[in-house]
Amino acid sequence: MIYGYARVSTKGQAHNGKSLESQEKLLKENVAEIIYKDKFSDNKSDRPEFNKLLNTLQYGEMLMVLSWIDL
Repeated sequence: MIYGYARVSTKGQAHNGKSLESQEKLLKENVAEIIYKDKFSDNKSDRPEFNKLLNTLQYGEMLMVLSWIDL
């Protein structure tokens, strides 16, 4: 099983190509079968969907997470 995880933390991400929808599309294009998503502000450290995902993962399964570096 291949899982994907998408998260946004600011409203600006929705307008600069890093929206949940954009991330979900990229994850699906890279064969993620099940995608978990969280949407919180930066000061929120609890990630309920990510925690569910971690509790779901089993040995041999894959997790894909997108990361951007703004230069």
